Amino acid sequence: MRSSEIRRLFLVLLSLAAAACVNSSTVIDGYIAAPKVFPLTQISTVNNLALGSDGRMWFTLPLAKAIGAVDSGGNIEMYQNPENIDAEGERIAAGPDGALWFTQVNPHVPVDSGPDMIGRITTKGVWSEYPIASWDALPGGIVAGPDGAMWFAERHANAIGRITKAGKIAEYPLPHAGGGPTEIVLGRDRKLWFTETDGDRIGCIDPATDRITDYAMPAAKSKPGPIAVDLTGEDVGVVEFASHRLVLFDTIKHVFKDTSVQAPVALTTGPNGAIWFIDANGDVGFQPARSYGRPTLISVSTQDALPTAIALGLHDELWFAVRKGPTFAYAGTGAVGYLERGHK
Repeated sequence: MRSSEIRRLFLVLLSLAAAACVNSSTVIDGYIAAPKVFPLTQISTVNNLALGSDGRMWFTLPLAKAIGAVDSGGNIEMYQNPENIDAEGERIAAGPDGALWFTQVNPHVPVDSGPDMIGRITTKGVWSEYPIASWDALPGGIVAGPDGAMWFAERHANAIGRITKAGKIAEYPLPHAGGGPTEIVLGRDRKLWFTETDGDRIGCIDPATDRITDYAMPAAKSKPGPIAVDLTGEDVGVVEFASHRLVLFDTIKHVFKDTSVQAPVALTTGPNGAIWFIDANGDVGFQPARSYGRPTLISVSTQDALPTAIALGLHDELWFAVRKGPTFAYAGTGAVGYLERGHK
């Protein structure tokens, strides 16, 4: 056999072996259980993830005073805040204008650095900022509403905020003092649902009327935090930080339902319409609609990494973020990555 034939045979065998490896990859709940992970070099925690109109996954890096974007190949681009070097990005969401909108918190002690703000960044990196009237508002979650505006939670101001594409901000106080709203999501009922972490309630605001309604959590001092909706429009998932569990709120019957999900730290709506989560152990899973059995879990982390966020990508990838623990040489850095959609 000639050397050229041997080489050709070798290449064929190599390609067959590679294909066999791909085909033998474990697929769990539609995802290949082999996460792709891209380390970050900045010392900061990724607070939140959001899919941009450019197909990249965007994220906030508060300590680095930057917004980042990553594509499926792991190419990362960072955009430093050119306007306010003290402001720290918290939550981020895609807007109806094709830009990314995010909440920013300025330090107020020991020296006050100015008002908290809503930021906007285009997919080309052009940055804008809009100050919030309530001083030390502590804005958290942000989401696009059904009315073309962005809506956000203000923990210290005890209000829900709304900002137009032109940057005009309005604030709507909650009916109960000390509610402390932190996270917000758009429901299938076209209402904005939010958690009142300090007041142990879940609430909603109707953009058509600006009316706010809230419901007490079943357990006192439950500290509701992350929130997501399933695509049936019936259930809102809420993480109770105090009990380290996921509960569901039935938006039709206005009752809470327990699940078997333990230690979730972030939620998103997945491609099957279910509520997906990443837990404190670095496992990803989902809570099927109207089903309360224990979910199958896919590990995406190591014992040295602490998960912080999860989001759905352009091609139904499940993106996640982790920060490194104290055993790493450079404590405080982290990574972003994703689970690829499988074919089984």
